[in-house]
Parts: sequence; structure tokens; C-alpha cells
Amino acid sequence: MDVIDDVRKEYELAFMLALPEEEAELEKALLEAKVEIRARRPLAAVRLAYPIKKQNTAHFGAWKFVALPNSVQAIRLSLGLRSKVIRFLITAVAPERQVPAPVKPEVKEAATPAKPTKARARVKPQVLSNEALEEKLVEILK
Repeated sequence: MDVIDDVRKEYELAFMLALPEEEAELEKALLEAKVEIRARRPLAAVRLAYPIKKQNTAHFGAWKFVALPNSVQAIRLSLGLRSKVIRFLITAVAPERQVPAPVKPEVKEAATPAKPTKARARVKPQVLSNEALEEKLVEILK
């Protein structure tokens, strides 16, 4: 055995069973492989989009477990031989990475105080009569 194979890793098993009673058999297969089950998602009845192994419905569940990498292959073989396990998938769970908190930039105070903004008053347009407009036009055109 290599040193690498002695390190236990976390895996997730997603599965679909024909009958919910088969969950006990599935647990037995995992315990035979000497794994530690950490979390279980309860079984949920699902309707399949297309028939798989002549089944239109299944019971979907997911478990997280810790095992040695070489025992995962034995689990795959054991589950593949069971007729009541419609489908299964074993994936390695990636370890959570510690993301450092974002550093807030320091805010420097301005050397000179900011000038207060003046509120601009709305300028009302001047209303001119027609006679005044004609006089302005005559002045401009000269």
C-alpha cells in the first residue's frame, strides 16, 4: 500500500433504488467496505424522464461518507452487481478552501475640507409678448 492510499477521503454517493427497502442493503454494502457514513439525505420518490432498467419511478437518495480510495472501487463493483440499484454515482468531495476575507482599503481623509455645494435655484424663463419678440428679432437682423 502506498502512503497516498492510506489517506481517507470524503465521497458522496448519489443513488436511485427500485424499492425504498433496498436502502438497508446499500448501507450493508458500504459498511462491509469499512466506510464511515457522515450524512444522509432521506429517500425521495422521483419519476424518471425515461425508463431505466424497465423502471419509470425510483427512490433517490444521497450519502456522504469517508473511505480509503482503494475501497471505493470495491464499493462500485458491489453496487453495480445489485439489481435493485437502478443508478449510482460516487464522487470525491473537494476539500473546502479557506478564502481570505477581502481587505478593505484605508480611507484617507482629505487635507482640505470639501466645498459645500450650492443649491442652484431654478431660473424661470422670461415670458415675452409677441411685440417684444418682434422688436428683438428686428434688432438681431440689423
